[in-house]
Amino acid sequence: MTVSIEKRPAPFASVQKPLTIRQIEYFVTVVELGSLTAAAEKNDITVQGISQAMADLERETGVRLLTRCKAGSTPTALGAEFYAKAKELLVHYAELDSFARSCGRGCER
Repeated sequence: MTVSIEKRPAPFASVQKPLTIRQIEYFVTVVELGSLTAAAEKNDITVQGISQAMADLERETGVRLLTRCKAGSTPTALGAEFYAKAKELLVHYAELDSFARSCGRGCER
């Protein structure tokens, strides 16, 4: 008699989710404004929403990006590097969005 063994992922194995553009936008806003509260107000969401997005971002990257205290939030050394790359990404994202929208209005190549 042959017994088939089904392979299953290890319990508690983390499934890596991709970063979202929204998380990156929120992160950039937090760094630029120095506060989760100010970033939440600017993005018209709750502080809890911004805080959760930052916690998810840090969990998904496996890197602590922000130092939080009552006086505000500041990027860690790695967070500062991440911020610089995030800013570049948002510029490219805006260019791509603009290109796609202009093509949607009849641009043919």
